[in-house]
Amino acid sequence: MGVDRQDKQRILTSSNALEEIIRVVASAKVARPFLVCSGSAERIPGWARFRKENEKMTIFSDFFPNPKYESVEKGVALFRTSQSDGIISIGGGSAIDVAKTIKLFSAMEGNENFLMRPHRHSDLFHVAVPTTAGTGSESTRFSVIYHDGKKYSVEDICMRPDVVILDASLLGTLPDQQKRSTAFDALCQCIESLWAKGAGDESRGYAKQGLKLALSCFEGYLDGDEGMAEGMLMAANLSGRAIDLSKTTAAHAMSYGVSSRFGIAHGHAVALLLPFVWKKILKHPQAQKDQRLSSALDTITECFEVSEREAGVERFVKLFQGSGLPVPCASLEDISELVPHVNLQRLGNTPVDLSAGDLTEIYRCAFGIQ
Repeated sequence: MGVDRQDKQRILTSSNALEEIIRVVASAKVARPFLVCSGSAERIPGWARFRKENEKMTIFSDFFPNPKYESVEKGVALFRTSQSDGIISIGGGSAIDVAKTIKLFSAMEGNENFLMRPHRHSDLFHVAVPTTAGTGSESTRFSVIYHDGKKYSVEDICMRPDVVILDASLLGTLPDQQKRSTAFDALCQCIESLWAKGAGDESRGYAKQGLKLALSCFEGYLDGDEGMAEGMLMAANLSGRAIDLSKTTAAHAMSYGVSSRFGIAHGHAVALLLPFVWKKILKHPQAQKDQRLSSALDTITECFEVSEREAGVERFVKLFQGSGLPVPCASLEDISELVPHVNLQRLGNTPVDLSAGDLTEIYRCAFGIQ
């Protein structure tokens, strides 16, 4: 595939992430860390000691889910004035994406629109601590930010954090809706990574391992079984490692507009769409003729522990229906506005060609419009 291998990233497991951060930051000789986190980070046990151990730390939390470019700009400005020499991110995909983008943009000179300028490599140390089991953003070279209402996917190998700390105890206070949405994101990323055009042996290995692990933990994790949290967190990380190499496909490409238009979480939107993308792929002639695609579909079927490919879709649908995540009330007018704005880069990574008519049909089926 000609991509950078992921063995440069250290992935640590811990039962006390804050203590581990202190050790990792000290080992990296970071004297003035820049912490990107949401306000909820202050509720993590041991926060007061963590702050005391890092008296020169600057904290940035002026952002929201689906972060905007303006928030990243503010973070870059604060990073520069604070003279920080390393980054810590604690949170879900948005917090980690913001941190990764601040790292990349802060290496550029001046303040002109960073999105429109060539990237400059940054060696700035970054340790990421996910507090959701979902996006796997802690192990990818991508970030998603919005500018003037448009979604931008920023990509650079230097954006992938140097160290990841996985601490399942941090998942305990997640709201149910967020817990379910992020878990579906991990599940969908593994499935999409397996059939993606950009898949290779390494990405498929991560995706298969992640999908099997996610399915074995999924229902127990959503039902509050604390013993399943560690497995789900690792599955999410594997999904991130998989899409870092293969990238995502149509379900993700179609989800961004749904998420912003109806105000639902990213993983919720992807899970709503994925079964109908899946059905389109299964019905396509390439599903039988293309050996790579056929093998990927068989792997997914194996992971779902069913004998027929269509039964895998049905099991996924039952998981979604059992999750309690609602189907937004949409109209044909909504769909006509969604189709032209589908992310073409991710759509092009889908293993079969999907026309505007196909996209319309997928949206109609997902929203239950006849």
